[in-house]
Amino acid sequence: MKRAAAFLLAVAWATAAAAQPRPIPGTQPVGPIFEQSDVVCLCGVESVAIGRATPDASTPETLRMRRKVTVQVEAGQVFKTDRPSAREFQLDYTEDVGMNPLPVSFLKPGQVQLLFLKAASPGVYHFADRFMGATWFSVLPGRTGTPGMSGLEAALDTLARRQNKDDRINALRLLQGFEILSPDSLSTVENLAGASDPETAFAALAVLLKTHSPAAVERLAQQVEKYKGGPEPISLSLVSIETELGSVTNEEALPAVEALASSRFLNIRIGAMQSLRKMRNPRAAPVVVNRLDDPNSDVQYLAVITLAETLGKNGDYAPSVYLFRQRPQYYVELWKKWWQQEGKARVR
Repeated sequence: MKRAAAFLLAVAWATAAAAQPRPIPGTQPVGPIFEQSDVVCLCGVESVAIGRATPDASTPETLRMRRKVTVQVEAGQVFKTDRPSAREFQLDYTEDVGMNPLPVSFLKPGQVQLLFLKAASPGVYHFADRFMGATWFSVLPGRTGTPGMSGLEAALDTLARRQNKDDRINALRLLQGFEILSPDSLSTVENLAGASDPETAFAALAVLLKTHSPAAVERLAQQVEKYKGGPEPISLSLVSIETELGSVTNEEALPAVEALASSRFLNIRIGAMQSLRKMRNPRAAPVVVNRLDDPNSDVQYLAVITLAETLGKNGDYAPSVYLFRQRPQYYVELWKKWWQQEGKARVR
């Protein structure tokens, strides 16, 4: 590999940052990270050299070790760069490991990684974002790419249409972070929303839900209705759907949101209840009352507080989360009693 046009990518993952909560996959906006990056590319990992692990001096009371990793990568598709002639990169980063670390790092030879990089000093780069800095794909979709966000979107669209499930999921999560998608990308996402694989379908539906449109919510309701799998799939896409669904406030979507409030998928029930809480539509009160008997206490609380905020009730009818957790059955029964004695006749 040529070394003349090499980049030094110093990736400093601070120990304190390790405790930061990880963003929900798909919910990070790609645009701002692209803008703050100096290099955005799909690169092939060619070699990885792992240094000796040494005790972490910043936390001597723990058994944590740190080690330096040096990675050689070659750019395949470049979407943004501050050095147009450079095609090869040297990546240095430090990672935390245990007392008996495996002789491998999270970057491995032969991988393809989508990298967002920021220049720290002349010739020195680090990840532009701690969580979106590197995303794995199984292949490089062509040897050349179109510069800019549109080129990145086109590459992700191609990857989303591949048979490899991991490629599809990773591409869809990144496409969810785009503010606006092209007609071609939207067509791909809409097709994948009907996929037989539930994780692929839910990842695509999370992208569509970002529009917060009634049509997207109805599409989700249809997909959930026809899902005939076994137990609830363990999918980060469901968590992302919860976030996007919970932001829906268009009352044209009310019938679909009401239907989703009784979904067998907990994340979808929570997202639907958060949406109903934001809408504050008294017509939804009967649906919300039904969730007072939900097997999940978070959904029960959302039912209690949604009824209080929608119907203008205060005091014990509107407890804080802390108070509700002390006596959940008291608040649930309080609302049930009010609904039977007064609410049914008042809300029609």
